Amino acid sequence: MARAGRTAIVTLGAVIWWLCFHSVHSTTILASSQLLQCVNNGSSLLRSCQERLVVTLTVPTGSDLATETIEVDPIRCVNTEDSSCPNGCPSSDKDCRELADPVHISLTKSHVNANYELSYTQSFNHKPIEAVMYTGTGESSAICKDGANEQHPTCGWYTNPETGSQVADSQGFCCPCDVDGTWGDTIGGGSPQLARGNVDCSLLGNFLFLGGVPASAHCMNLDMLWHAGYNVGRAEVDYSINVLLVHKPTDHLNLTDGVQAETISVTPQAPIQLTTDAFLSVQLLGDLASFVSPPVLSEKILLIPTPRGASSQEIFNGDKSRWMLVDKGRFSLTGTDCDKIGSSFTAFRSHPDKCKRPIGTCLANQIADLHEEDEQRVNAGQTPLYFLSQWGSVDLKPPSNGASAALSVPLTELRHSIVVMNMVADNLKFVVNQSPGNIVEAKVCTFNLHTCGSFEASTLDGYIIITLRNTGALDAAYTVAVTNCTDRVLPPPTAQHVNIASQANTQVGPFTTFRVRAEDNEASQRSCIITMYDSLGAILDTKDLLFNTTETNMTEIPQSPGDRDGDPLRDPNNSKTCAQRCKLYNVVCNILRGCWQRLLLFILIVLGSLIGACAATYLCLKFATRMLTGSITSGLTSQEKELAPGKSLNTRNPSMNNIRLQQRNLATQKPLPPSKSFWDRHVHSTSTRPSAPTYNVHNGWGDLT
Repeated sequence: MARAGRTAIVTLGAVIWWLCFHSVHSTTILASSQLLQCVNNGSSLLRSCQERLVVTLTVPTGSDLATETIEVDPIRCVNTEDSSCPNGCPSSDKDCRELADPVHISLTKSHVNANYELSYTQSFNHKPIEAVMYTGTGESSAICKDGANEQHPTCGWYTNPETGSQVADSQGFCCPCDVDGTWGDTIGGGSPQLARGNVDCSLLGNFLFLGGVPASAHCMNLDMLWHAGYNVGRAEVDYSINVLLVHKPTDHLNLTDGVQAETISVTPQAPIQLTTDAFLSVQLLGDLASFVSPPVLSEKILLIPTPRGASSQEIFNGDKSRWMLVDKGRFSLTGTDCDKIGSSFTAFRSHPDKCKRPIGTCLANQIADLHEEDEQRVNAGQTPLYFLSQWGSVDLKPPSNGASAALSVPLTELRHSIVVMNMVADNLKFVVNQSPGNIVEAKVCTFNLHTCGSFEASTLDGYIIITLRNTGALDAAYTVAVTNCTDRVLPPPTAQHVNIASQANTQVGPFTTFRVRAEDNEASQRSCIITMYDSLGAILDTKDLLFNTTETNMTEIPQSPGDRDGDPLRDPNNSKTCAQRCKLYNVVCNILRGCWQRLLLFILIVLGSLIGACAATYLCLKFATRMLTGSITSGLTSQEKELAPGKSLNTRNPSMNNIRLQQRNLATQKPLPPSKSFWDRHVHSTSTRPSAPTYNVHNGWGDLT
């Protein structure tokens, strides 16, 4: 057991030494040692001891072909008490087994993926839109209805398909003509405020609103397409390492059987495996830290389109390149926020100043808008912001064995896995295939190979594509690196490791992390050097990578309307206005503070009030006098009017002249205020016909008596 502990220390030291001083790009043996391994099973310690060979090695990404082989020399017999049998296995030992043929071991590694666990959150509509309906004079409906208790609102109700109940706030809202709109449209010039529905509020054009006040009803309609939203969990690296054992017979051994082969696989979920004959055990310890971390998607929501009538199988087996990953900040999970994915009827109906906003307000930044934006970027050769295609060939792992569904994103950067092999062997030989090769082609293209040879500066749209060829007779491993770029050009963060079959071509890229980027905004010609290495690190070929960058398309800056520098900031202690300092009627304060405009306004108000009061008093008195005089005059008879001033005397009847003179004198006298009896008879009397004066003159309040 002490020897096993020392072996572990040696292995750890070898790993650190290789990390510090070597750049490993292929399967590499970190440590190899022999030890006597014993197992205490509680019955016999010595019976379970045997000589074993422990090998620690790394397996890089891209090792999909067996380009390295470990050859193990045979041991005469195994599973004996002293691990030796010079004369072969005795017939009495049933556990002893003779091992006569050499063993060839090769390791391959599958593609590495980052799996993100998915959990459903809610569904989101593709594109809510705003529809407008007009009511009022000349329309089909005279009144716009949007009340919460309306049975038949102008927009109608959305209903819950399960319960049949009305969906709250789905009746939209009404925007009737207001005072400003009516005044502006009637006298000309229009309203200074924006009318959402562009309603004609002219009184003359709408027959004085006799058929109803013109209004517009604004309805939020939902699209037929919905997207299922899933929260994205943390990344879990997933791959498998396959170990192939081949027992090859040799001529000098008495073997009648042909080649025997067995394959065992280790994964992060099942990190240790044993062959059927217990000759070899393989353990996956983990991964060395990579130069590039897996993408962090936990702050995003995966949107999967779910067309009506489509089955889950059809959805999951369809094209996933247009599925979208969107930041959580663009969503409204409660539905109460405007201009976000998930904005509900409530947000649309209750957003402020809704009747003075443009059509479509509160319904921007929806899934359809982001989808269209990414389509335009892809068509222009730019990397999309939301489509899954930006991460390569993304796949979806369906739920199985109690595990939920997972989003599988390929990881193309170089990653090394540490594997420990424990076998029954005396020694081993590590054989590495070496084969010549060359660089066939190297170019820089934009996303989706839209254009090649140039890309926009200061963007991530320079995807490197390299074609390599293995010109030898053996399958071999190669490494390709991008170095020595011109100034202000950043090469990819890692080299790429590939295995190429004999006389075959392999394309490296376009990968998410295998890109070149220009740090400035200039249009210029750039270059890098492509280097191809063989399995032992020898340079096989180099090639110049030439490309151009176009000037960065910067955002347009709005033009200033003129001098908008503003005034100097006022002192808070001296910035109070006259209205804040003095009351309007405080004449002394207005004089001391120099508020002459307010003082003049107060004087004008006082003078205006006095003039108005005097004019009102004069008009009231004049009106009352005329009313009283008119009442008396209207009550005279025709004979009394004959005696009015200005009439000539009657010479034939002198007695009549005396009567006229007496009446004229009475008429020229100033009217006296009515006596109490007169007031009681004509004002406060409840009789409809008051008694007449004693001298038989019509009193103006009733008929003659």
